[in-house]
Amino acid sequence: MPGRGQRLSLCMIVRDEQQNLSECLPGIARLFDEIIVVDTGSTDATKEVARKHGATVVHFPWKDDFSAARNETPRHATGDYIFWLDADDRIDADNAKRLRTLFASLDGGLQGYMMTTVCSLPHRGSEPLNLSHLRLFRASPEVGWRHRIHEQILSSVQQLGYGIFETEIAIHHTGYKGSALWHRKLNRDLRLCRLEYAESPRNPVVLFNFGITFLRLGDFSGGLETVLTDLERFPERSDPAKVIDVVQ
Repeated sequence: MPGRGQRLSLCMIVRDEQQNLSECLPGIARLFDEIIVVDTGSTDATKEVARKHGATVVHFPWKDDFSAARNETPRHATGDYIFWLDADDRIDADNAKRLRTLFASLDGGLQGYMMTTVCSLPHRGSEPLNLSHLRLFRASPEVGWRHRIHEQILSSVQQLGYGIFETEIAIHHTGYKGSALWHRKLNRDLRLCRLEYAESPRNPVVLFNFGITFLRLGDFSGGLETVLTDLERFPERSDPAKVIDVVQ
């Protein structure tokens, strides 16, 4: 994107994602000045596919911690702004156009931009779950993701005084196609939730993630008990509407 003024880095973490990368990158690679792919142990052609699309590939050993892997990506980036995606995210032509417009407006300030992640979940039928994520932010060594699972970066940039702006950009997340894949990921999530709960048993975000994972696995007793404990003990930091939406 010549003449834009600000350099953009696309940052991703992957493992055995050759097919997803082949579908994700072709339509959007040209939006960015560089692509940083942190690979956590692929045994397929993921690294080759990433390099084919111009990515710099970095090996990072998996540590049962999505934030640890995610935080490795900007360390290798040279852009003024960081934009992150998962390999199973998709950006259609209309939203790619919106991204180009947004990128062209960036002025180098301390800014972060929220975008809607549209998730298709097996148990919700044709009704997607829409989540708001901070996808684009001014690069800074002080910014970092937190939590082993369902990692978050919004609080980090807020603490640094970034201006946070909503956008109309939607990114479609395809990572939950099919019940078998859905349950494999949920069992992985539960294992990581247990690890983080052992480390931070009173953290409201950890409790929330733990409870939601139980619920999604169909454990309505343990799951609801954990989530309700979260809501009761930390009402000012919990979002009942989010709980209800996920349960439904």
